[in-house]
Amino acid sequence: MHLTIFFIRTVSEEFAQLEEELHDASSEGDLNRIRQILDVPLIDVNVQFGPYQTTALMEACVNPDAVRLFLRDGRTDLDSRNLLGERVLGMAAREGLLGAVRVLLGSVGHVGVNARDSLSRTPLIAAAFQVGESLI
Repeated sequence: MHLTIFFIRTVSEEFAQLEEELHDASSEGDLNRIRQILDVPLIDVNVQFGPYQTTALMEACVNPDAVRLFLRDGRTDLDSRNLLGERVLGMAAREGLLGAVRVLLGSVGHVGVNARDSLSRTPLIAAAFQVGESLI
């Protein structure tokens, strides 16, 4: 019994570490590391980290190709919200990440075009506040 509990705890800790590494690799746009971690079948790709409780997909918006990797992965939840109540499209629009916005809008999944964040902003409203970026 003790061996089973130890094994489960060790595997669980290993997955938690991989989930955090996925978040870090996503924020760096590290495609190779993202691919490696996404190949692990039992990790939760939707775990939220950091002060704004972002998902790895939200962090991956720095690199449109990384966003594509997540969209191809069947586990990615496009409805996850960060601490500000934003879904991935709204966060990418607010940050002025045009490449990610284009990839998300071209995806087949529901990306929350009309979803409002905690300040009642839609992604279009968030994009309108971006200076110097042609998101609209």
